[in-house]
Amino acid sequence: MTNNKHNVAHDWSDITYDQKLMPSQPFFSELFQDTDVTFEQAMMQAALKTGGDKIPAEKYDLEFSPDMPVQLMGSNPTALSFLQSLVLLHKPQTILEIGTFIGLSAIYMASALPEGGKLTSLEKYDSFAEIARGNIARNGLGGRVEVIAGDASKTLPELQDRRFDMAFVDGHKEAYADYLDLIDPLVPVGGLIITDDI
Repeated sequence: MTNNKHNVAHDWSDITYDQKLMPSQPFFSELFQDTDVTFEQAMMQAALKTGGDKIPAEKYDLEFSPDMPVQLMGSNPTALSFLQSLVLLHKPQTILEIGTFIGLSAIYMASALPEGGKLTSLEKYDSFAEIARGNIARNGLGGRVEVIAGDASKTLPELQDRRFDMAFVDGHKEAYADYLDLIDPLVPVGGLIITDDI
């Protein structure tokens, strides 16, 4: 049992290590209960202030979807920079992405690829695939990125003869287990598989 500044007792013994890192845990919630700023907002503000990350629209020439504001679907600058750093560190020649949206993560990853590197991105919706292709081309990465339109559960089996050094899964969350089954044979031992939002 521990006491906080509000003299509220908590038993933390049943919380696992990874759960302690979750922003929704009572410990973090209590730190911000007397303010309008949530833990997540405070962490993002601190990361943006110290990390120097620009919002994507300030860094790249982007078209956004009129159907879905990027604020609802797009990754935050810190997550995108982290993803880019993983590419710089891992140095994959080939990357597979599931879930292109408007191409933000593809742009960040492709810009960090080594010479001759290629990224293949699968996008379920034609309208988003078209916007992504335009964004990728406008930012000088058209030669590095291939956007394939179609449901990943149908397009992944068509890629079974290819190999990828890295995979980034950011598509339909309920299908992640199926995607991972299809991706596993495509990423050799030593490859990197990253999942978003889980």
